[in-house]
Amino acid sequence: MFEALQTQTIQPVPHPIPKKIKGLLLDDNQFDRQRIRRLSRKSDLPIVLDEIDSIEALPATLSSEQYDVILLDYRLPVGSGIQALELIKKDPRNRHAAKIMITGAGEVATAVEAMREGCHDYLSKDTLDVSQLHKSMTNALTISRERYQLERATAHQREVIKVGLASALQDKEVQASVAQLVRSEFEEHRKITAHFDSPRMSSEMDALVVELLRAEEDDEFIFH
Repeated sequence: MFEALQTQTIQPVPHPIPKKIKGLLLDDNQFDRQRIRRLSRKSDLPIVLDEIDSIEALPATLSSEQYDVILLDYRLPVGSGIQALELIKKDPRNRHAAKIMITGAGEVATAVEAMREGCHDYLSKDTLDVSQLHKSMTNALTISRERYQLERATAHQREVIKVGLASALQDKEVQASVAQLVRSEFEEHRKITAHFDSPRMSSEMDALVVELLRAEEDDEFIFH
């Protein structure tokens, strides 16, 4: 199953590698940090790697720098890699950074949780080498960019739809159609609730219809 997860994370077609990759490594173990730094130098990636050893240092680091890729050790003395991931996702400068979770041997559940929570890839310390690090970084960078582009495209589409609806609702024919639809829905609601003794509900509905008709006549149809 662990091998299957590794295969699934190598799907995207890599984008061109940037001329400079700004990276951050969160790991409390000095030996592991030195090892990852050494492997990153051998990976032929133009990465400049900052290091921190605790989740407590993460907020200040994120606020002072914008990173392309962030590597997170899952097991920390205080907190966990998942908690660190949540902090990154909430940071406006770094929430789009490529995020890689570093796990221990056979921690399949951890890898699955990390991917589900927003990581773009993961690494196992037991199998970590230059090739795996290079592959994981390029893969994570590719996925993070694709997701960012998709998010921007979706936001643009929503804005276009919002502007289109606002424009359409200024058209008198559209206003009349919407007003008629609301009247019809109210009438159907009255029929369904006719057996209930609710004069207050009826009066509130009548008042809403009056306001709707008045807005239609005054050409002040407002859609929220």
